[in-house]
Amino acid sequence: MKPCILCMPNEPVVVLHTALMEQIGSNVQHILRQNQSGEVEDPDKIRAAVFYSVSSTQRGLRGIDLGMYLIRRAVTELRREFPDIAEFATLSPIPTFAAWLLTKMRSATDVSAVFTEEEQTTLKPVAGTTDVLSFVRRSLSSNWFEDDRIRSALQGFLTRMCLTYLIQEKRRGFAYDAVANFHLGNGAEVWRLNWLADTSGKGLSQSFGLMVNFRYPLDRDLIENSNNYIFNKQVSVSNEIRNLVDKFRVAPAAAPAAVPV
Repeated sequence: MKPCILCMPNEPVVVLHTALMEQIGSNVQHILRQNQSGEVEDPDKIRAAVFYSVSSTQRGLRGIDLGMYLIRRAVTELRREFPDIAEFATLSPIPTFAAWLLTKMRSATDVSAVFTEEEQTTLKPVAGTTDVLSFVRRSLSSNWFEDDRIRSALQGFLTRMCLTYLIQEKRRGFAYDAVANFHLGNGAEVWRLNWLADTSGKGLSQSFGLMVNFRYPLDRDLIENSNNYIFNKQVSVSNEIRNLVDKFRVAPAAAPAAVPV
């Protein structure tokens, strides 16, 4: 029998976890601690709604895109209840970044194929007599984030590679990352990259603790961003991300020309 939402009128089919905050959140453990504390939000201080998890409760509905419908409905209701909210964003995982980077490093035959000269200069004093490529491979499979020197030395490299992954790496012209593709297609922009935003075992294994905020602009900008991504394969980014792209010299992949249909 096919699943029927009308047959389950009192059963939630999709759950959207939302944190009401003074500003867009950058750490999922901080959000979870706030929620678990039972502290009631002060309506006078709420300026941002952060969507940090979307999950389906019904196995038969998995794969059906109900998340965007729920986000749009949540935005409408939150704007009505809290008119002072100015920002709507996600705090999203980057589920396959670590696997992508480790594969890239395993296939590299030379350190310069993965690391910039500046990154090599930063990492060599920490690596000691071990070559940089081997040192980073070994470090990323251990508790690297607990060592201040290694964590600091790796931050620039991991940030640059994550930007490359989110903005440059493509699948059929669209974002390689499935979470990014979902939010960009719905009109969001890549707003901020958050260092060590999820230090749980899952967060570290999936993305070395990095998480990304996708910001949902309102009204016309949302539609324009969505159309630009779907039809022109253009990724919308914030000024902060654009500055990071310039700093790390990450060149966005050229968008193919739109084909009339």
